[in-house]
Amino acid sequence: RSDPLFYDPSFSDLFQTQDQRRKLPAKLNNMLSDPELIDIISWMPHGRSWRVIDKQQFINEVLPSHFSHKTYASFIRLVNAWGFRRVPTGND
Repeated sequence: RSDPLFYDPSFSDLFQTQDQRRKLPAKLNNMLSDPELIDIISWMPHGRSWRVIDKQQFINEVLPSHFSHKTYASFIRLVNAWGFRRVPTGND
Protein backbone atom coordinates (compact mmCIF):
# COMPACT_ATOMS: atom_id res chain seq x y z
CA ARG A 1 0.00 0.00 0.00
CA SER A 2 1.13 3.50 -0.70
CA ASP A 3 0.89 6.41 1.68
CA PRO A 4 -2.04 8.82 1.30
CA LEU A 5 -1.48 12.09 -0.55
CA PHE A 6 -2.89 15.54 0.19
CA TYR A 7 -2.77 18.84 -1.69
CA ASP A 8 -0.56 21.65 -0.41
CA PRO A 9 -0.85 24.69 -2.70
CA SER A 10 2.33 26.24 -1.29
CA PHE A 11 4.33 23.57 -3.17
CA SER A 12 2.57 23.95 -6.52
CA ASP A 13 4.96 24.02 -9.47
CA LEU A 14 5.06 27.53 -10.93
CA PHE A 15 6.47 26.27 -14.23
CA GLN A 16 3.41 24.28 -15.26
CA THR A 17 1.22 25.69 -17.97
CA GLN A 18 -2.37 26.65 -17.16
CA ASP A 19 -3.52 23.73 -19.31
CA GLN A 20 -1.40 21.23 -17.33
CA ARG A 21 -2.81 22.54 -14.06
CA ARG A 22 -6.36 21.98 -15.26
CA LYS A 23 -5.75 18.48 -16.59
CA LEU A 24 -4.49 16.76 -13.44
CA PRO A 25 -7.33 17.85 -11.13
CA ALA A 26 -9.95 16.78 -13.69
CA LYS A 27 -8.30 13.40 -14.27
CA LEU A 28 -7.78 12.82 -10.56
CA ASN A 29 -11.37 13.78 -9.82
CA ASN A 30 -12.60 11.38 -12.52
CA MET A 31 -10.55 8.54 -11.04
CA LEU A 32 -11.62 9.24 -7.46
CA SER A 33 -15.28 9.64 -8.46
CA ASP A 34 -15.46 6.37 -10.40
CA PRO A 35 -17.16 3.72 -8.23
CA GLU A 36 -15.52 0.98 -10.32
CA LEU A 37 -12.07 2.16 -9.15
CA ILE A 38 -12.79 2.30 -5.40
CA ASP A 39 -10.65 -0.81 -4.74
CA ILE A 40 -7.77 0.68 -6.74
CA ILE A 41 -7.72 4.40 -5.83
CA SER A 42 -9.99 6.17 -3.37
CA TRP A 43 -10.45 8.95 -0.87
CA MET A 44 -9.44 8.32 2.71
CA PRO A 45 -12.49 8.12 5.03
CA HIS A 46 -12.08 11.72 6.28
CA GLY A 47 -11.94 13.06 2.70
CA ARG A 48 -8.76 15.14 3.11
CA SER A 49 -6.43 12.82 1.21
CA TRP A 50 -6.51 9.92 -1.21
CA ARG A 51 -4.58 6.68 -1.67
CA VAL A 52 -3.64 4.25 -4.40
CA ILE A 53 -4.79 0.98 -2.84
CA ASP A 54 -3.74 -1.51 -5.52
CA LYS A 55 -0.61 -0.16 -7.21
CA GLN A 56 -0.30 -2.93 -9.81
CA GLN A 57 -3.92 -2.65 -10.90
CA PHE A 58 -3.56 1.15 -10.95
CA ILE A 59 -0.54 0.83 -13.28
CA ASN A 60 -2.15 -1.75 -15.57
CA GLU A 61 -5.72 -0.44 -15.76
CA VAL A 62 -6.09 3.14 -14.52
CA LEU A 63 -2.96 4.92 -15.78
CA PRO A 64 -3.37 3.87 -19.43
CA SER A 65 -7.01 4.95 -19.49
CA HIS A 66 -6.40 8.39 -17.93
CA PHE A 67 -2.83 9.21 -19.00
CA SER A 68 -0.64 8.45 -22.00
CA HIS A 69 1.67 6.17 -20.01
CA LYS A 70 1.81 3.28 -17.55
CA THR A 71 4.64 4.65 -15.42
CA TYR A 72 3.79 5.00 -11.74
CA ALA A 73 6.89 7.14 -11.07
CA SER A 74 5.74 9.62 -13.73
CA PHE A 75 2.31 9.81 -12.12
CA ILE A 76 3.89 10.47 -8.70
CA ARG A 77 6.16 13.17 -10.18
CA LEU A 78 3.10 14.81 -11.75
CA VAL A 79 1.06 14.86 -8.54
CA ASN A 80 4.11 16.07 -6.60
CA ALA A 81 4.69 18.86 -9.13
CA TRP A 82 1.06 19.83 -8.73
CA GLY A 83 1.50 20.19 -4.97
CA PHE A 84 0.48 16.85 -3.49
CA ARG A 85 2.63 15.46 -0.68
CA ARG A 86 2.90 12.00 0.90
CA VAL A 87 1.55 11.49 4.39
CA PRO A 88 3.82 8.68 5.63
CA THR A 89 2.29 8.36 9.11
CA GLY A 90 -0.73 9.50 11.07
CA ASN A 91 -4.44 9.63 10.31
CA ASP A 92 -4.24 11.39 6.96
